[in-house]
Amino acid sequence: MKKILFTWAVPPLILSILVMSSSTTYAGYQLEEKLDVNIMMNIKWETLPDAGGNIKEQGSCFIQASGEVIKFVKEKKRRSRRPSSVVSEEIDYLPQGKMNVTYKFNNKYYDRSGLCAEEEAFGSKEVKGKDVQVGEPGFSLVALLGMAGKGAALQLCGDINKIQEKIFTLREEPPNDNYMFMFTIPFRTKIKEYKEHSPVTSPGGKVFSLNLSLKKLDEGGMHGSYSWKARSSDYNQAAIKECDGTTQFVEPSQGRKYNVHYNVTWQFGKVKPFVKIYQITEKKDIDITNGEIDVLVGKKVKIKAVVLPYADPGSGRWEGIPDSVISGFIANDDTGKVIKFKDYEKSEIEFFFAEGKPEGKRVTLTYTADGGKVVGKTNFQIFAPEVKTKLEVSRDITIGPYETMCFLYFGKLIKPNPLEGMPGIIISHEIKLPMKFKGHPHLLQYVQLIKEEQLDYHAHTYYQKANREWCLDTYYPYGKMEPADSPYQEPVPHKVQMNDIPGIELGLATQEAHVRDQFQTYLMFIPSENPEDKGSAWVPLKVVEWNWRAGAERKVDWRENPPCDEKTFKILYQFHSNPTEKDCKKHPEWSCNVKNNRREMISEDEWKKAKAKQEKKP
Repeated sequence: MKKILFTWAVPPLILSILVMSSSTTYAGYQLEEKLDVNIMMNIKWETLPDAGGNIKEQGSCFIQASGEVIKFVKEKKRRSRRPSSVVSEEIDYLPQGKMNVTYKFNNKYYDRSGLCAEEEAFGSKEVKGKDVQVGEPGFSLVALLGMAGKGAALQLCGDINKIQEKIFTLREEPPNDNYMFMFTIPFRTKIKEYKEHSPVTSPGGKVFSLNLSLKKLDEGGMHGSYSWKARSSDYNQAAIKECDGTTQFVEPSQGRKYNVHYNVTWQFGKVKPFVKIYQITEKKDIDITNGEIDVLVGKKVKIKAVVLPYADPGSGRWEGIPDSVISGFIANDDTGKVIKFKDYEKSEIEFFFAEGKPEGKRVTLTYTADGGKVVGKTNFQIFAPEVKTKLEVSRDITIGPYETMCFLYFGKLIKPNPLEGMPGIIISHEIKLPMKFKGHPHLLQYVQLIKEEQLDYHAHTYYQKANREWCLDTYYPYGKMEPADSPYQEPVPHKVQMNDIPGIELGLATQEAHVRDQFQTYLMFIPSENPEDKGSAWVPLKVVEWNWRAGAERKVDWRENPPCDEKTFKILYQFHSNPTEKDCKKHPEWSCNVKNNRREMISEDEWKKAKAKQEKKP
């Protein structure tokens, strides 16, 4: 029978140095005679769209191994004539009939007309260490201590051009104990054919493997949990290497046929529970435990906490998440709603930071589990653009024509169409991105909310049109109010400007009219060139608060066909505030639109009370 041997290749020159060492220290971690073993592999794959060929594949394989391994010590002696104690530098662990693996494999084959074949396998097997036969699972774990650990790290992670010169200085280097393991599982597959000409001509076999070529051994024990994506010519080999604290996912083979998502976890021996926090990215999950990530406001953040060595993360909770963090923002002409973040007890979360500073604002997030006994932390520096604001406010409240109507309005126009003169207010904003995000795609826009109250008196009839809550001012975003060549802007980068000329119509039947408007004008920012990007959210940077009110009374009967001016109508009072700008603490929200306000008849007493409030001097 053929046998499979697990070997670890170490250059002869390095081995000769290892034999001369007497170091046996290994970071205070106790290597027991027997170790419990738990390994999980979950691999998913699909054929890349540009891989070519008429057949596409989509499949998955779940593998779980557990059991016990036994310690085997390779003894190394000093090359010296003097008596010397035996030191352990390389420790092997192998299964002895107490390790088993279960597996479930499925791969579907598609042609242009749909599913044409399916390849499957499932079952369980015993895992062996020595004398592994072809077609049998195998496992080997090696701890490399002292000079063996230093030599392995130099061989696998060192500069190939400097290895020779560094070999002779390894003795003075700090401890670098490591471990490595190899796990393979072969199995036979069965074919289900759904069409006459199957792309899989006969039952075959698969061999899946997990190869950790190097990982540091410390007081935390031997364990790991990783998730990453790769483009490769096959999907059945997962290879990992850790060099100087940086994890590398080694491509099993050259080529670009499959898009593969690997998820692997292992634990050998007793490990004190701890929390790892990962940033979830498209290609792989990045360990950010105790690290710091720079993020721009409005950019989606996806993180997860894993309580190790448990496969099940258990119950935990996120703490330190600012109240301004949101899960999303829904906005249209009818509704503006923040989706509040509520997933404090989920291990995997996604959200958007809405508050930051140009120089960065540090936030520490903590994930606690097991009643607070197990804790993991990570940090974010949240950056926001620097904002420059220019506010121009008219001194005038005017009675005059606007478009085809007569209006009492805020501002002073020379010509209503095309617009010439001074609007009631002009708001201009310019932003500068933080240096770390210079050139990052982004857009700006305005959202304006309004509280409106209008009073009309028409020939013994009293009317009121009002909204008590903050409503959207006509359109979302506010730039859609005017044609493209107007001062109102669609979402744009860097600079944005708007103007407003609020007013109340003075109709032929109007005897008296009063208006009071309160406004909140929000400068909105999104870190994307797509205003509907799902990976980003609109966030407010600044809000300008301003208001105006005025009243007018008819002096000339409409039947005389008088002009629209202050001889026909007399301004009874007029007030406007100096606009104030604030940093935003929350998003604009609304459930109504001012364009849907309707004029309603009210009693004379109600009308006069409302009028008295409006004309009261601030």
